[in-house]
Amino acid sequence: MTKHQWRVSGKQAGMSLLQFLKEMCKDAPSIKMLKRAIEGKCCTVNKQIPTFSSHPLKKNDLVTLNPQAFETQVAPLSSILYEDATLLIINKPAGVVSDEKSIQASLPSHRGRLLLVHRLDKETSGVLILAKTSPIKEKLLTLFKERLIHKLYLAIVDGVVEKGEGCIDNYLGKKSGYEGQTVYGSVSKEKGLRALTQWKCLQRGEKASLLSCEPHTGRTHQLRVHLSGIGHPILGDSQYAKRFCSSYTPLRNLLHAYRVTFKHPLTEQPMKVVAPLPVDFKLAMKMLELS
Repeated sequence: MTKHQWRVSGKQAGMSLLQFLKEMCKDAPSIKMLKRAIEGKCCTVNKQIPTFSSHPLKKNDLVTLNPQAFETQVAPLSSILYEDATLLIINKPAGVVSDEKSIQASLPSHRGRLLLVHRLDKETSGVLILAKTSPIKEKLLTLFKERLIHKLYLAIVDGVVEKGEGCIDNYLGKKSGYEGQTVYGSVSKEKGLRALTQWKCLQRGEKASLLSCEPHTGRTHQLRVHLSGIGHPILGDSQYAKRFCSSYTPLRNLLHAYRVTFKHPLTEQPMKVVAPLPVDFKLAMKMLELS
């Protein structure tokens, strides 16, 4: 399939993105594939990435559909980083939802019950801890509650971060909606929950930076909101940034849960588990001169 690009006419203004593509893209295999292409960030509107097929169009909007939109999709597979009789730690790929059914499907060779202890956003890759029994799940949840499980993330953010490190400490709560999803942001103490993130700048490119981020709390979208709030949104995160300085357009938010450290809930032995960087993250680092 060749790259397609169209201008929205006055007559087409008000159409949803899916309706528009259905009308304009006659070589699409199916409506379902068009919807999947939108959700997979293979389509842009005015060089911005809408992730919902219901996105409304305006006159003169420029709609682009990329060539990989209809390539055969292979379900991403998780890799096992650590396993014993009580718990399983995996390297979750981007594109896998953090629910027990999806995680199990991403581990075709694994047999047995898996219980979700915490979550990663669908587009976030990296370390995910799963319990094999309910008592172990409860012990792990207690460790999370007491902040005895320490997580380190790597993020490729937009723009050149001037400071070497920093700490973001505020209160986060629901602010608005964006194409069917809740948008979180800084709110008053009375309306939100405290969110604390420490970060360091590891590398700077011309229009992007590589950061390590250590969240000391586990609020929904915490790192995405915090980094956007300091003017350096995560590349690919169209939910928390409308425009980017960098012209590099990844197919997902470039956030990776790189490392987790804690004491084993049964043996109390120190655990340190690292998730290798995925191919797309390493490619972005190379293209943005961050490696």
